[in-house]
Amino acid sequence: MNVTCPNCATVYRVDPAKVPEVGVRARCAVCSAVFAVSREGKPARAPEPVAAGGVAAADVVPP
Repeated sequence: MNVTCPNCATVYRVDPAKVPEVGVRARCAVCSAVFAVSREGKPARAPEPVAAGGVAAADVVPP
């Protein structure tokens, strides 16, 4: 399967049998970005950043 770095778009060939069911983190050899990879070959969705108060940034309504 092909995996693409979400930061610089470098494409890697990965054996899907080597990716655990829960996914794995990978580091791009070109730009050093770290991203999660799922067996489907797509970068796994990154968790929402959490503000200091424990509320996800997506849950905060702008003033």
